[in-house]
Amino acid sequence: MKKNILISAGGTATAWHLASLVSEKFTSYFNLFVCDINPPYLIPAARLAQRFFQVPRIDNPEHHSCMLALFAEHRIDIFVPLIDADVQGFPTDAPELEKLGVKSTGVPSSTSAVIGNKRNLSAFLESHGFTVPKTVLLEEVADQSSRRLFLKPEHGFGSKGARIAEAEEVLHMVAREPDLMIQELCHEPEVTVDVFNHGTVLSLCRERLETKAGVCTKARIFSDVVLHSLAVRLCNVLDLPVAFCFQVMMGTDGNWAITDVNPRLGAGTALSDAYGWSLASAALVCWGDLPLDPCQFLRTLPGDKHVVRVYKELVMD
Repeated sequence: MKKNILISAGGTATAWHLASLVSEKFTSYFNLFVCDINPPYLIPAARLAQRFFQVPRIDNPEHHSCMLALFAEHRIDIFVPLIDADVQGFPTDAPELEKLGVKSTGVPSSTSAVIGNKRNLSAFLESHGFTVPKTVLLEEVADQSSRRLFLKPEHGFGSKGARIAEAEEVLHMVAREPDLMIQELCHEPEVTVDVFNHGTVLSLCRERLETKAGVCTKARIFSDVVLHSLAVRLCNVLDLPVAFCFQVMMGTDGNWAITDVNPRLGAGTALSDAYGWSLASAALVCWGDLPLDPCQFLRTLPGDKHVVRVYKELVMD
């Protein structure tokens, strides 16, 4: 019997990739549902779904109840949150999901409490021995007058609101946006590590060679023993999902510094899929308890490979 799977944030590149996999490779296992805050004519993944739902914005007080009603009415078995706010709003251990028989592919509330706030995440990782970018306190900014600093919202996602600023500008910016977190600059390369976390831990690295709107469009794909060890350590200290990714850059001490942990599939996941390491396919197998070996979709190649992203134009009705 097919399971009903609902993908949130249907307008994202991640949703398109996941919906494409369901419709091309897993159609005998899933009925595909997609939702987004925008109308269907702006959502490419809507054309792949059996049903599309336009839902209230995440900051709308009615969003949560609307989603629960949608789960109940359409007997959703699996909910795939693709933005952090939905991950936090629908943790895996939410009693309301358990009552409805819905499996969230996110994280439990204990993990959400740590990674839902970037300041909390940084402090947590540092307390467990991970290298993270040094946080600069507001009263220390004056001592950094000749340097540039990195600012990002405590609750930001997808690089939104993140920026580099001269130290003398920082005080004015924080006065306007009190939730900005101030950090020392890290150095390139910037690498995303895709992680499969199901019994065993497998990983693949993507060096971000070019980005557009915060999404990687050109990447070097490779395996790395040191970064894999970081992935294993993360899985040991946090209850992380089957499929997630984290970002690293080179810290001022010459070690990899973890700059973010995303408890979901990343926007650049399709780049790894093109290489032959389909994290989304492996995740679908685990989410649906399918009679397949998820590791068959996680193929690595010798040496480095480069993957580039091009765009496809669709005329929507």
